Order: sequence, then C-alpha cells, then structure tokens
Amino acid sequence: MIHKVRPEEKEKMMSLFAQDLIAKGYQEGLRGGETLILLRLLSKRFGSTPEWVPARLAKTDMEILKKWTENILDAKSIDDVFQ
Repeated sequence: MIHKVRPEEKEKMMSLFAQDLIAKGYQEGLRGGETLILLRLLSKRFGSTPEWVPARLAKTDMEILKKWTENILDAKSIDDVFQ
C-alpha cells in the first residue's frame, strides 16, 4: 500500500530534515573550531606537534576535545594533554 504524503506533511518533514542538517553542520563547525584552537595551543605551548596529533584530534568527539583543551593548562608534556 502506497501512502500519499499531504503537502503540509511534506513541508513539515522537509523543515525537520533541514533543521537537523543545520544542527549537524553547527556542531561540526564547533568541533572544527575546538580542534583548531587546541592545535594552536599545543603549538604555542610545546612547539611543533607530532604527526599523530591532528589525526587523533580528527577522530575524537567534542567532549574529549574539551577535556584535552582543559588538560593543556596543567600538562608538562604533550602526552599529558591526551591522558
């Protein structure tokens, strides 16, 4: 059985889909900004960063990025940041 979608239902579905895409893009933008900030802080504090750092940052979620950004305040080495 084929269900026909009424125009107002279709419009609501498209609106929800667009809102979801916008929210995901916003979150990804925040994550990208957090990653860039952490990279800058690491470079400023410890000099050049090892090659594995950007790859590791790209694979992690926002909460861990925030934790690592806070860790840099007390870290004595770059490895301490990622503990």
